[in-house]
Amino acid sequence: MRTNAHLAQLLSSNDTPSSREAEEVKLEVTLLAEKVLQLRSQLEELEEDLRRYKAILSPIRKVPLEVLGAIFEMALPERTKQDYSSRVLKLCLVCKNWRDAAHLTRRLWSELHLSDDHIHYRKIVNWFNRAGSLPKTLEVNAKCGVRYLSKPERCHLPGHDVSRLLTSGPSLHHLSLTCTSPRCFLKMVDALETFAPAPSPYAEPRPFDAIQSLTLTFTGAWVEPTNPSESAFHRIPTSVTSLQLCLPNHDEAFGYSNPESAPLHLPPHLLMNLTAFSIGCDWEGGLQLATALGHCINVETLTIDFRDSITWWYDADEPSIERFRADGLLLPKVRTLSLERATPASIAILELLKTPALETLNVHVSMFYEEMEVAEEYSLAADLHAFIKDRSQCEATFRSLRLECLEIQGEELKSLLQGLPTITHLVLDYVNVKPSSFNDVLAQLAVKRDRKFLPNLESLKIFGLPPQWAGDDTSLICFLDERRSHDFMNIRDGCIFQDPPDSLKELVLTFRRTSRLRDHALHNNPSVKLFRKHCGVLFNIGPLLYWGDPNA
Repeated sequence: MRTNAHLAQLLSSNDTPSSREAEEVKLEVTLLAEKVLQLRSQLEELEEDLRRYKAILSPIRKVPLEVLGAIFEMALPERTKQDYSSRVLKLCLVCKNWRDAAHLTRRLWSELHLSDDHIHYRKIVNWFNRAGSLPKTLEVNAKCGVRYLSKPERCHLPGHDVSRLLTSGPSLHHLSLTCTSPRCFLKMVDALETFAPAPSPYAEPRPFDAIQSLTLTFTGAWVEPTNPSESAFHRIPTSVTSLQLCLPNHDEAFGYSNPESAPLHLPPHLLMNLTAFSIGCDWEGGLQLATALGHCINVETLTIDFRDSITWWYDADEPSIERFRADGLLLPKVRTLSLERATPASIAILELLKTPALETLNVHVSMFYEEMEVAEEYSLAADLHAFIKDRSQCEATFRSLRLECLEIQGEELKSLLQGLPTITHLVLDYVNVKPSSFNDVLAQLAVKRDRKFLPNLESLKIFGLPPQWAGDDTSLICFLDERRSHDFMNIRDGCIFQDPPDSLKELVLTFRRTSRLRDHALHNNPSVKLFRKHCGVLFNIGPLLYWGDPNA
């Protein structure tokens, strides 16, 4: 750096500069600062050029389009979300390779969720065309008929584009419609006739007439015609084999009235054609549901969502209900039965059902279960045993049980599982046992040397363990030891198993979110390593997930 001779002394000393020297120094500082900015700008340009040239050699350019498409599938939110389509389109705008990868991944284009104000026929057809021959799902949420307004909006469901899609658009596997009442659905079906092509023996069926799966969600006041044959449900295509019916909540459907026999005209021929049936209903009376189930002779997957109803869903004095209780509602082909948001009052439906071919039972307990006044003599174990062993007599086929959001006494949980020895797959999802300081579900399953306790268990999944549980591996070691007793030897990786091979092949544990504990070392537990290596048990022990401030 060139320096004026009279300034050199100032640079190598602590002398105070004169006024003239100070002005010269300020000028020099300005010149140097400008030069630094120029060099820094040049450096940034060089670094940008370096980054761009390195990007040419990036491995991402070598990733096959099929792999990119698979990554897109995993990275995007559920396809039922309304913003799903916009996110897919944003991926296509990143670069040509990403657009080509997205277009090549047909599954990205197989589902579409729309509101009534975003329905454009040509755009939807172009979207589904990219899905090729994959089964297609269309969900339409019609914002119509808000009954608490003085002037309710008109029903948008039977609009021009919707009708055109369902008559001359691409073929659909699943159609989901959300509207106020069955009248909206009926108007939509009537509107399809406007677009119906001239009859021809060579014409393909309309997309609406060929759908195999249908979801109907109603959100407003309930109105059904007096004559059952005039019901909108009679207009459901005969091709439908899977029906998901979400009835409006009791207050939305009936206001302050309390009808116990509101009409629900589901035609028998429709129900007898179903292999999968799901219904969400919190109406009182129960006759509608019981009557419908009586025709579900071919249903293999049955789901009933009770929506946290705290009242008995049926009237025991109703003659038809009494007959169902005496004879039972036979569902000869049901293999999977799911009770969602159930309470002791709604679980009582098991007193009516007979499912001799049942393989899987899922019971998701209402979030309000703990707040309800449950009789001391009530026993979930007794109800399930009576249903599976006595009424349905399906022990020969019963293999899988899932309990979710349940608080249960430890001894009752043991009793429940003790009475179901054929179980091969058990899922306990946010199940709290009491009394226990850590809600230690796994400890309840460590029954000492009882070869009759879950003797056929192959897969055990426990979700939502308290995070404190991860700090103490006692329960895990005890459970594994009770499944197959073992002693470690004094040699590397040595062990002696004292019991014959166990049926357990998979153990999955996950934890609730926490803001205090760090991580755990359960994967490195000697017993876990031993069972993984010598018994072929697949362990999947989840991490501790954090919320809030980790230092709190």
